[in-house]
Amino acid sequence: MLSHLKHKNLVSFIGFCDEKDEKIIINKHESHESLEKYLKGSVLTWLQRLQIFVGIAQALNYIHYDAERNISVIHRNIKSSKVLLDDNWEPKLSGFELAMRNTSERRHRLLLAEVIGTIGYMDPVRIGYQRTY
Repeated sequence: MLSHLKHKNLVSFIGFCDEKDEKIIINKHESHESLEKYLKGSVLTWLQRLQIFVGIAQALNYIHYDAERNISVIHRNIKSSKVLLDDNWEPKLSGFELAMRNTSERRHRLLLAEVIGTIGYMDPVRIGYQRTY
């Protein structure tokens, strides 16, 4: 799935390994590692934080709504450790292990049968019960 997605704010897909019970996605290494490392300190200015936020929003808009593709992608595990930062502090969304494809015809109506993600980052309403979106 990631090999079909091309956006400046998505991690660069290099390859994958699929052997026995091991499934590994290989991405480009980003020099500043994850956003999680920088949120608590004062390394990032408010302007940098805003630019990172905008980059993440652009990446999500692209995977959810890009009109040129017949599919949309639901990430299902957005959190600061899944946002990598490059040399210029540009955010790169990663962590597509739990992602799900959805056709554009069903984009506005989707039944998610199971709750997947990291509890602390999930919509509290979704944790309690399944719902049609």
